[in-house]
Amino acid sequence: MIIKSLEIISFGKFKDKTINLDSGLNVILGDNESGKSTIMSFIYAMLYGFGDNRGKSASLREKYTPWDGGVCEGKLTLNLTNGEDITIYRKAGSVKKQDTLRVYNPLTGQELSSMPEEIIGIGSDTFSKTLCLKQLSTAFNGTNEEIVQKLSNISAGGDENVSFEKAIKILENARREIKPLRGSGGTLSQINAQIADLEKKRAIYLSKLSELEDAQKVLPRMQKSVDEVKANYENELSQDFISPIAHLQGRIEEKEAQRNISSQKTSISRKKIYILGGILSAILSVTFLPFSLLFIIASAVLIILGIRTKNTPIESDIDIEIQKLNDELSELEKNKASHDDKLKRLKENADIAEEKLSSLTLKINSLKMQLSESGEENIGSIYEKKAFLEKRLSILTLAINSLNTAHEKMQRNFTPHLNKKASEYFGKITSGKYTKLFSDEQFNLSIDMDIPRKSELFSGGTVDQLYLSLRLALIDMLFGDDTAFLILDQPFLQYDDTRRKKAVELLESLTKNRQIILFTSDKTAFSSNKHTEMLT
Repeated sequence: MIIKSLEIISFGKFKDKTINLDSGLNVILGDNESGKSTIMSFIYAMLYGFGDNRGKSASLREKYTPWDGGVCEGKLTLNLTNGEDITIYRKAGSVKKQDTLRVYNPLTGQELSSMPEEIIGIGSDTFSKTLCLKQLSTAFNGTNEEIVQKLSNISAGGDENVSFEKAIKILENARREIKPLRGSGGTLSQINAQIADLEKKRAIYLSKLSELEDAQKVLPRMQKSVDEVKANYENELSQDFISPIAHLQGRIEEKEAQRNISSQKTSISRKKIYILGGILSAILSVTFLPFSLLFIIASAVLIILGIRTKNTPIESDIDIEIQKLNDELSELEKNKASHDDKLKRLKENADIAEEKLSSLTLKINSLKMQLSESGEENIGSIYEKKAFLEKRLSILTLAINSLNTAHEKMQRNFTPHLNKKASEYFGKITSGKYTKLFSDEQFNLSIDMDIPRKSELFSGGTVDQLYLSLRLALIDMLFGDDTAFLILDQPFLQYDDTRRKKAVELLESLTKNRQIILFTSDKTAFSSNKHTEMLT
């Protein structure tokens, strides 16, 4: 992949300027303030945008707004490894969200959905630390995470696209869906809340159900007791009242019959007395007694005889017995009425108990239905789902921890390869004076001189050479045989003549499979067989 052309419509001091570039070495030659750094910034802006205005330092849109009051605008065309050309067009708005970006095939005009950084394959920070070396910019400040990730992936599988970062991100997203590391949420939390709600409802229902079932157990016993008492009362009613009352009524009827017979006999006797009285009156009349006296005597005799025949001893005894029987009958009927009232209440209680039992049965069935509807039957499956999620969470956590451990090992593994490549480049630049350098995982450099010595202990030129060697080694490891471009701005300012010459030879040897774009003010640094763009 090489940069084929730059078309600066308006950017900083430049307006309507086109720069065509070749594979191999391209020299952008110019004095101070001729625009070398502006063109480097233009390349960055076309690839990664104009930035925003929220940082402490000025963004590219602020710094390179054309002096005539226009806007930043331009095109950059890439020639990809497969031979296809891709043009990136950008135009700056007043703020980032108003920027215009088009990525298209310059031959067909077909729009592409890929972002420029996706085409380049690296982010802006990695670009600044590998493919683009600004003037006197050596040490790797800030985070180097993307570089480390890509080198780890290459070390693990020989392919930067086989990404630990992507794998861990997928696993962490899956774990986060189940249970976030911080805060609430996640499927497991929802399941637990659902279980808690179901268990709460279930506890309430079961408590009510237990109470009702206890009552259901008591009521049949109560109903049985009421039925037994009712049966006893019915037996007592039959034995103690109905039969005795019937017996008394029968005796009363017998006594009344006896009294009727006795009354008939008494009536006959009275008739006889009346006849006897008539006879007596006749006899007395014959004796010539005065009539009045005769009447008095006859009447007295009749009264005495009538009184004696009116209430015979037999009739009086029967009446007394009948009265006693009626009194007993009245008492029995009174007691029977009281007994009937109790029996009626018992029947009512039995009916109430039966109604309560029926009502309880309905309530119990309703509660069981509510339990079923509230998840009683499904709570087992919910617990199974919870167990599945917890097991999956455990597996995901184990996988993430294992990948992180493997990733750390890979990070330790790529440094020996990187150090070897960088040492080869450093040995060529220093003519074999230094043949071994060390880089840790954060790309802090040191030189092997019996013992490792930190880069800060050496001159600025040597430090520049260390980091140029490291960048070249990183490009080799990150891009392999791809003809990735390399942009250098005044890289040899602190080099002595000997090391400058060696560095130039090294870069010229790399142009066989690398496009190198060199911004310099040194007109003698390179041989004449190069593509040169003069800036004035």
